[in-house]
Amino acid sequence: MSYVLTSPQPTADAPLTLPAPPAPRKRSAIPLAAAVVPILGGVGMYALTQSVIALMFAALGPIMLVATMMDAARGKRADERRYRKQIRRAVAEVTTQIDAQHATERDIRWHTHPDVARLAEREEEFWRVHPQREGTVVVGSGTMGLSLDVARGVEGEEAQKLRSYAMALQGAPLVLPLDGGICVRGEPLVAKAVLRALVVQACCTHAPDALRLVLGDHAEEWMTALPHVRYSNAERVLAIAATDPVPSALSLSWCRPADALPAGCRTVIEVGADLRGTVGRDSLQHDVCSEALSRSQAAAFAQALAAKADESRTIESIVHFADLAQHPGVAHRELPVTIGRSGTAPVTLDIVTDGPHAVVVGTTGSGKSELLVSWALALCEAYTPDEVTLLLADFKGGTAFDPLLVLPHVTGILTDLNGALARRAVLSLQAEIRRRESAIASVGARDITDERVSLSRLVIIVDEFAAMLRQLPELDAVFTDIAARGRALGMHLVLGAQRVAGTIRDATLANTPLRIALRVTDATDARTIIGADDAAQISGGVEGKGVAFVRRAADAVPQRFRSALSSPEDITRLVARYPRAVREESWWEPLPPQVTVADLPTPARGIAVGVADDTENLRRVPVVIEPGVERGWWVLGGPRSGKTSLVDLLVQSHPDTVRIPADLELAWDRLESLAMLPASLVVWDDVDAALAGWPEPFTREASERLEQLVRAAGSRSQTWVLTAQRASGVLSRIADLLPGRVLLAVPSKLDHIAAGGTSTDHDPRKPPGRALMAGAEVQFALPSPQPAVPLSDSAPEFRPRTGPVGLVARGAQQHVAALRDEWGAGWKFVPVSEAQTNDQETIDRTIFVGDPEQFQRAWATLELLRNSGTLVIAAECLADVRLLTGERAAPPFARPGRWWEFRTGTRPRRVRLATPDR
Repeated sequence: MSYVLTSPQPTADAPLTLPAPPAPRKRSAIPLAAAVVPILGGVGMYALTQSVIALMFAALGPIMLVATMMDAARGKRADERRYRKQIRRAVAEVTTQIDAQHATERDIRWHTHPDVARLAEREEEFWRVHPQREGTVVVGSGTMGLSLDVARGVEGEEAQKLRSYAMALQGAPLVLPLDGGICVRGEPLVAKAVLRALVVQACCTHAPDALRLVLGDHAEEWMTALPHVRYSNAERVLAIAATDPVPSALSLSWCRPADALPAGCRTVIEVGADLRGTVGRDSLQHDVCSEALSRSQAAAFAQALAAKADESRTIESIVHFADLAQHPGVAHRELPVTIGRSGTAPVTLDIVTDGPHAVVVGTTGSGKSELLVSWALALCEAYTPDEVTLLLADFKGGTAFDPLLVLPHVTGILTDLNGALARRAVLSLQAEIRRRESAIASVGARDITDERVSLSRLVIIVDEFAAMLRQLPELDAVFTDIAARGRALGMHLVLGAQRVAGTIRDATLANTPLRIALRVTDATDARTIIGADDAAQISGGVEGKGVAFVRRAADAVPQRFRSALSSPEDITRLVARYPRAVREESWWEPLPPQVTVADLPTPARGIAVGVADDTENLRRVPVVIEPGVERGWWVLGGPRSGKTSLVDLLVQSHPDTVRIPADLELAWDRLESLAMLPASLVVWDDVDAALAGWPEPFTREASERLEQLVRAAGSRSQTWVLTAQRASGVLSRIADLLPGRVLLAVPSKLDHIAAGGTSTDHDPRKPPGRALMAGAEVQFALPSPQPAVPLSDSAPEFRPRTGPVGLVARGAQQHVAALRDEWGAGWKFVPVSEAQTNDQETIDRTIFVGDPEQFQRAWATLELLRNSGTLVIAAECLADVRLLTGERAAPPFARPGRWWEFRTGTRPRRVRLATPDR
């Protein structure tokens, strides 16, 4: 039936097979030659001897032929008898195997979906959270379908019978979902008994916080004692024996054989006096043997469930952290703290004497995080920051530990929000281990309990240990090392996890004798942690949150208790207790998001521009650049990553600095003059944008010039700092010439990897100025704010002194009126196409105007202007400059609207005209 829930099918080690029938014997050829030869021989001998005995010899041929055929038939019958004996033995063996697999599968299904009889034998299953039982009931037992690989590829009556037998699992639970109404139809005595079994089963498998019962007019009195009726507020509602439908509720009811089915009824259980009948759902039907309960049996179940609910509601009331009294021990040798109550008795744990490490297991919503927070607060209340320090790790996506960061005991919090801290965390913990080893060895002690050792105990509390190892697998070896040597070093682990299997290594678990189990869904996890199934029986409702079992190495049985619940007022009270406490030098906290110049130390040599995190030595060191000594830095970063701030800082920090400006004209001029400047530090921001902004051939010439300058930096005692968003083409060659690599935040992980980073340390959310340099994390300082300095115009105004002058531009005539007013009426503007060059006096005061094509056609005038005049060419005519001037070298870069002045015997220069820019 489509509505029957099935368990995973068992798999045999090998398919259950039957022997194949014997292959038919190959029909042997009739020995005609052997039969004919005796006949011919006998007839021939008779002809020669006339003896009757010779004819008898001839009869041997037919006799041999018949004997051969009889022998073949006998062999075939023998094969058939042998196969029938073999198939009977194989059928018996396969049937035994099928029965064994049926029994295994039947046990699995009944274990997964127990009926009332089986639940009565296993009270620990009451209200246990099981995904497959959620929203279902077992109607009874019946024959269910099963898929087994039997007699594959074998035909015959025996194989067909075996397959039919294997596919029918008898005595299996028939499971129905509680979606829609279920009605038991039969005589009242029998129908009510079956209904009682269904109601009791639903209440045993569903906790009151998961299912609420609403009793109808025909409900029996014993049902009122059920906790699902008395104080359940669950959203799922099940109406029992209701005459009228209850809105938004499922229903269980009964009716007589002649009665009409209740409204909304989807499933009908037809039951006879012997409890056998059929289950009909939609258009499907299935035979079933129903389970039934008497009124007294059902009442006993109701009383047991009510007692269990009352126990869960009253045994452990909420425990407030502020109500717990702490009785600290000698922190040098023990760390006892009270974290909850068992009834009215306080529950005290000591991570040193009961540990040295602890594991806390509990499923989502069991109160694991609250227990860990209360444990941390108890340590902070009982001991000073000089005695105990805490390192917290929260990898469940929450912020449970964040409020504790204000306590001076807490050195840092590691979360899953920043995966780039993996290497930092590994190195920091390794360095802490080395520091403690060195401190203990320096006084000649064996462990931290020696009074000569002045170290605080470090307690590392991890929420979701499995998630931490998935995100930071490098920490696995470190935590295994701490688990093995932590007792002597004063380092203690409190590992929180949802389950044990596949989460905590056996080597680590062997060193954690202090075990705590809150509610778990798998009894195996409960037995692994505390040696009993108790934690799997904790209610999944609100009343079970915070309930836990603790087992120390010396405990014979686990102790049940409720952990304390803390509040923000508890943290405020503890902060006020240590007003002058100084937090231990943090070896975990990341670099600050901002560093000022005043925060930087003064180095012995060079200029300090930032701080680097030396995690291996638990210190921060200045980032220094030595102008004139080192070749330079290549700085890569995306927008708003801090590139420009670094350049501004270098300019402010070193007076002998040349900055290549962002203006393309000024940048071109500065590149041309750099060979003449004695600067020891040259900085250029966004060099890739500048090279991309110049058109050809300026880009090629600027790239070649830049490469030459950087190559010669060492011989000229010059340091270069170039910044860019990415390195490609010629920039990749230039970047290889600069040994210092600074990798700021880039938006793309591919760009980060291409620049020398790794996929694990890519973080596009880095604050401005945060970078990776030589494997260390760096924060560059912010420059001092400076007033903006207006840029001077790099092009002087052109005014003609003597003629002739050639004005070359596309649409040059539109400039004539403005230039005539600016330069005076003494100049004559003549289209170059109408030029007359034979009157020298006229030519000296003439300005020839035209576009490049017109000047090239007026070759005589163009030649005159080249040799004894002046050519003023618009920057838009770059492609025609070489043809017009005969110059092979490019003129200085000019942006659109600028002009070039070419005069015989002088270098071309960039100029501007008294005319609107084009």
